[in-house]
Amino acid sequence: MAKTISENDNVILSAASVLPDLNIRPSDLQHPTESFLTKVFILYLKGFGFRIEAPFNLENTSNDPSREKRVFLCKLCRQVEKILRFTSPNRTYTYADIIEPSAKKTRTTLEHIFNYMAYYRIFKKDILAPVEEKIKQRESLMAEIEQKRLILEQRKEKAASLVTDIERAQRDIEKLLNELPKSEEELQRQKKLLKEQKDQLHRQEKRHEDLLAQVKHSEKKVVRNSLVQDVQKEIESTNVSIESYQKELAVQKQVFQTQRDEIAGNEQIIKELDELREILPIPLLDKHKEHVKHKKRLEKELFALESQNKTSLNNLAATQHQLQQSRDEYKRCKNLHEEQERQRLHQMKATKSEIEDLKTSVKEMEEKLANLQVKINDEESTGDLMQDHLRSILGQYWQSKIIRERK
Repeated sequence: MAKTISENDNVILSAASVLPDLNIRPSDLQHPTESFLTKVFILYLKGFGFRIEAPFNLENTSNDPSREKRVFLCKLCRQVEKILRFTSPNRTYTYADIIEPSAKKTRTTLEHIFNYMAYYRIFKKDILAPVEEKIKQRESLMAEIEQKRLILEQRKEKAASLVTDIERAQRDIEKLLNELPKSEEELQRQKKLLKEQKDQLHRQEKRHEDLLAQVKHSEKKVVRNSLVQDVQKEIESTNVSIESYQKELAVQKQVFQTQRDEIAGNEQIIKELDELREILPIPLLDKHKEHVKHKKRLEKELFALESQNKTSLNNLAATQHQLQQSRDEYKRCKNLHEEQERQRLHQMKATKSEIEDLKTSVKEMEEKLANLQVKINDEESTGDLMQDHLRSILGQYWQSKIIRERK
């Protein structure tokens, strides 16, 4: 009797150490009931993380002969039997052991399952803690990879936007290159017209000088008043014609300046083409080089034309002053545009560099993740080996103990 009480106390202490919420009395072990064992097993399986609830009233199980209850108890017994076989492969626990429990079988069963839970909790930290840590590291790396992936998608969208801008610029350049021959034709026409205007102005000035000479010569002589008046009227008419031609020359100068602005704009586009040399197709660049050469020839002709027209343009000093101001403003805008273009190209290079760095980082993370998965698999294999070894040791221990009890 003393031995039985000692074994009962051992079971009670084991239960209190692994399941503090479980209150076992000595009478429960001396006279076990179906309701008591059902409560103990449910609470025990919950300790392993099982989601299990009895589909019947645990306080009154003797008056419930339903099939649902029998099925539940059979499943409960099978689960307890699986745990028992971890410690002793030949040990069983059946439906009859729970509906008609014996004190000895109940005490032995509870002692084994409580000892197994104690063992499980002791070795859980040593075996599962590193695995859980690796899993957390893996989740952290996956989150970081996802964040990097989102950043990479944003960079790709930004790069796509830049490609769209470049394509739009290419279309604008092609359009301007197509319009360049028309502008050159218009420039030649304006040059020809300007030359005609200059010649006509030169003739009018010469005629005006001749008339002035005639007036001076007439003033030296005594002539009729009517002749003097006719000469003066002709002089006034000539002055009006000269003013008209000067105005027309100013208009031609404005048109000429417009053509120069267009050439300057084409020069800016050519500079941008040089900066985008790696993006634009080779045939378009060759065509562009031909236009550049042609533009240089036009600039030389323009310089020669300006030298020839320098005398005629002296009367347009005010207009030239305004033109100089416009040139200064254009130069300032040009420098600003070049600076913005340099910043944009620098930003494109930085974006490409960031994308490459991001790809490298993602590749390194994937390699780390693969290595981590290999380590986790190794840890799991080691845990399985340790668990099998421990089961073997505990099985031998429980078998030797059963043999001693039988003796």
